[in-house]
Parts: sequence; structure tokens; C-alpha cells
Amino acid sequence: MPKLKTETPVKHLFGYQVDKENDDVFFEDSHHVYLDKLTGEPYISVTTLVGEYTNPFNESFMSKYKALEALADYDHFSLVKQGLLATQVFNYDLLDKLKVDRTEFEAKAQEFLDA
Repeated sequence: MPKLKTETPVKHLFGYQVDKENDDVFFEDSHHVYLDKLTGEPYISVTTLVGEYTNPFNESFMSKYKALEALADYDHFSLVKQGLLATQVFNYDLLDKLKVDRTEFEAKAQEFLDA
């Protein structure tokens, strides 16, 4: 969508400032809305639409997952990797099964959170 030229006078439609427009739709930046130029009906942005089909990032789980990946033997970790990613639930029993020290694990997980 083309941005308006800086010398273009400020234009308003349906109570919104027109920051970008094409023949059918205009965009108002401060509220991040796309509206139909004839009716004022809002359109959903691609970013919003994509966000509706993604899961929020689970930093607590991922820090534990990455810590286990870093500390466990590769061959053993590969056996539990898919199950962990599918469920996004961390079971501390895995530490014993994969022979990972809990103190070292907690420190590594915290490193990932801090990063």
C-alpha cells in the first residue's frame, strides 16, 4: 500500500487519519487499522491473521527443552525430542532417565531464559 507523500495535506476518513491508501482501502498507523474507503468497514491485517493461527511462545518450556538438549547425550535426547515438542510439557523424570544433573539443568535453563 503506497504511503502518502509528505507534502500531501492530512486527510481523514471515518474519524481516522489516512496514512496510506490505495483505490479501495486506507491504513491508519496509530491504531494499526485498515478500513474500506467507501464503508469504513475494518479489514484484518495479515499480521493479525497469521497471529490467530500460531501458538504463543512458551519460554518456560523452551528454556527447559534447550537445556536438556544441551546437556543430554544426543542419541538419548533424540528419543524424547518429538514427544516434548508435540506436548510442550516438560517432565522432570526425564532428567534421571537421561542422566542429567538437576542443578546443572536448572542453571542451563536459566541461562536460556536470561538470553
